[in-house]
Amino acid sequence: MLPFLRRPPNERLPRRSRGGLLLLIAASAALSAATPLPHVRTTGAHGQSSVVGRYILRTVNGQRLPVTLMGDRPKNTVQITDGVLELNADGSYLCRTLATAVSFGLKEPFADTLLGGYTLISPGTIQLNHKGLKPDTLAATGYQITWTHPVRTTFTGAFLYSK
Repeated sequence: MLPFLRRPPNERLPRRSRGGLLLLIAASAALSAATPLPHVRTTGAHGQSSVVGRYILRTVNGQRLPVTLMGDRPKNTVQITDGVLELNADGSYLCRTLATAVSFGLKEPFADTLLGGYTLISPGTIQLNHKGLKPDTLAATGYQITWTHPVRTTFTGAFLYSK
């Protein structure tokens, strides 16, 4: 047991013991300040920060934008004009696709937006978790991400994003 713990409460510590105690407190404070908190993400080849960034939609099904996707009926199409995928350092993501739906000649511009969280499963594999939907798995290589996903649930394409 430490000597200062056996003293009666009304007895003061000798000056040397107080200095040692202050040194112990200062050392533990410095050590705790240097240790990262559990919620802080680390950087590196396998850390989430390696994929953090803003990715611009470049192609859909290998074709440059704008791209027209065919629907379940010949007169139903959607034209993809722009898109962005943002992977944030806090593990959240935002995906916004700008498009125009065409149904029997009527055109309706819209922005399809998905929000949720993401997890880096392994180098080159990212899982997006959407509220109320099943998770999607994306392939990441270098500065590019490929994601096959639907737009308005009926139009599916392979979307290629790059930084």
